[in-house]
Amino acid sequence: MTTGLFQGFARNAAGAARAFLPLRFDAAALEVTGAQLALCFAVNLLATLLWGLVVAWPVGSFEPWGVTSVLAGQAVMFLALALAVWIMGRGERFWPAVFVVLVGNTLFLIVTGALMRMTGLGIEDGIATVFSWALYVIVFIGLFRVLKGPGLRGGVRAGLAVGGYGIVSVLAAQFMPRAVLFHPQMPESTEAAYTRVDVERLYYAQPGLMADAVRALDANDPDRADLYAILGAGTSYEGVFLREATQIRDILKPMQGGAEGRTLILANSDAQPFENPMLGRRNLQEALNAVAGLADPDRDATLLYLTSHGGPESFSLGFYDAGLNNLGSEELSAMIDESGLTNLIIVVQACYSGSFVDNLAAPDRMVITAAAADRTSFGCASENLWTEFGRAYFDKALRDTGDFRLAFDRAREAIERREKDEGLTASNPQIAIGTKMGAFLDGFHPDQS
Repeated sequence: MTTGLFQGFARNAAGAARAFLPLRFDAAALEVTGAQLALCFAVNLLATLLWGLVVAWPVGSFEPWGVTSVLAGQAVMFLALALAVWIMGRGERFWPAVFVVLVGNTLFLIVTGALMRMTGLGIEDGIATVFSWALYVIVFIGLFRVLKGPGLRGGVRAGLAVGGYGIVSVLAAQFMPRAVLFHPQMPESTEAAYTRVDVERLYYAQPGLMADAVRALDANDPDRADLYAILGAGTSYEGVFLREATQIRDILKPMQGGAEGRTLILANSDAQPFENPMLGRRNLQEALNAVAGLADPDRDATLLYLTSHGGPESFSLGFYDAGLNNLGSEELSAMIDESGLTNLIIVVQACYSGSFVDNLAAPDRMVITAAAADRTSFGCASENLWTEFGRAYFDKALRDTGDFRLAFDRAREAIERREKDEGLTASNPQIAIGTKMGAFLDGFHPDQS
């Protein structure tokens, strides 16, 4: 019986593969049983798993959310195929269509996985886009041949059905949260960098580092509006985040009248673990409280900039030796509430940072994020001077305008142009301006000397 199952599966798989090639194809000849369909699902999942291993090789860790992402994709495929079959009015072709799409997807994964393995080709965003559209084309061709009825009318209806399938598939790819199955192993140089941190010394140093940082803050100037800043770099093994915070400190100085005592940096860093207080909950709360005690609530503004990796409702505090847990939006909002800080400009640079907007939004806050709740941001490689959003917003737009709102509009336009030119999935930066904050910013003119 098992032999018959595999023989029938192989025969139908070979027949389904003909749908993607310029060969004679007879959809009616596909006699797919439930057992064969289940086997096809299993083979497809195995191919997906192996493809994920190839992309992330050498593998560092398994991502459980990746399984959810794969299964959600299969569910969307079912819905999209159901729509296509409904448009055609050919319910008897539903399971053959599922079989053909799974076979096409599996063959695509095998071919591209082997290509990457043999050539060392990576899955950078440009390649990912090419692969995605190639898969769409392959599946569309196979699905069209499965659904096509006789004559011109049958071809037109099949085209409409494939179009419906394509719309659902593309929209799902754009808006559904996605996660990889495997994360690549960190380079040995990175491993060595973060494992050399003396954790005991690190924690004993925090009270002194924090006291020095708070002591260096200046009281507000009663004769002008002041801009305070708390800049936080969250991931210790990626130098770009601390590098970015340091450069932003220099960009802000003209808006702070050239004063040194208006900015406090919190940073998780393997390379410079004792240069700044680390970015953790206790230090962040102390920094917020300290600035709230110095800033004039009627006249001064505060910038809180957090830059790191991220996930849905999660900002990475990736200091592995320190054992920090990631920060959520509700927790961050509660910390700000506890401090009493007002007139707050919050900028979060991380993947999926748009998931922070709803919980951080308040009448006396402006919240800006580098990406939408279901999108990634770009430029977080350790060797970079800036993240893509940090460069566009601070290094270009804010440096030129000195206006936090106008800078966002300019940065978003620049980011959209670059992502379109490079074929990247749009990060879709977000902004939410509270009613009181909008009025406050209309009259906020920090010293530009």
